[in-house]
Amino acid sequence: MADLVIYIPNHGYATASNTYVYVSWLDAFYYTADEDTDSFKLAIESAGSDYVQFTETVSEGYVVQSVVAGSATITGLEHLEGKSVSVMQQGIVISTEIVSNGSITAPVTSLTNPMVGMTYTSIVKPMKLDLQGMGLTVTKKINRGVFNVFETIGGEVGGSTSTMQDIPTGTAALFTGYKEIPLKDGYSRSGDILAQQTQPLPMTILSFNLDVNANAD
Repeated sequence: MADLVIYIPNHGYATASNTYVYVSWLDAFYYTADEDTDSFKLAIESAGSDYVQFTETVSEGYVVQSVVAGSATITGLEHLEGKSVSVMQQGIVISTEIVSNGSITAPVTSLTNPMVGMTYTSIVKPMKLDLQGMGLTVTKKINRGVFNVFETIGGEVGGSTSTMQDIPTGTAALFTGYKEIPLKDGYSRSGDILAQQTQPLPMTILSFNLDVNANAD
């Protein structure tokens, strides 16, 4: 099978540069090889001769220079001086850093198109429970909840911000579906339930279905 050749006019990679790059349509990292002005091949290892093979013609996608294992310094963050920021790579939070002298150093295995910004906490809180006309002030205990989420990564649920538990959606891909979670809160008159997201990741709660005990006063 023929070696894959990528054609990018005036790509700028020097001959024998062995530049570490991310290739979007292959979703993988390789080294440039056999570079000329408008094309190059992809080597599995630096200065190696084991090249990625051609499988199909691709009309859309991108190649971007990355960094090898270790750390990367991200600059241009003077507007966030002294702030705690999250570093995201390909939709995943890889570290939290403090901006110093307009930059951060993030521990990475590979870094391409990083996103850096301040985190915020979003909270979803439904109306208080009124159980079959017993009133809002009856003492209640929520034993478990079934939470219907849409395209969500992470998130937490609980009766208060001090008793939150993770929604087990995983961290690598958007999850849509139901998650059943036992809740640890005791009896209270409020019987509150809430969901929160503390990471810069998507969370959409479509419904709360709750198993509740109640003691009439």
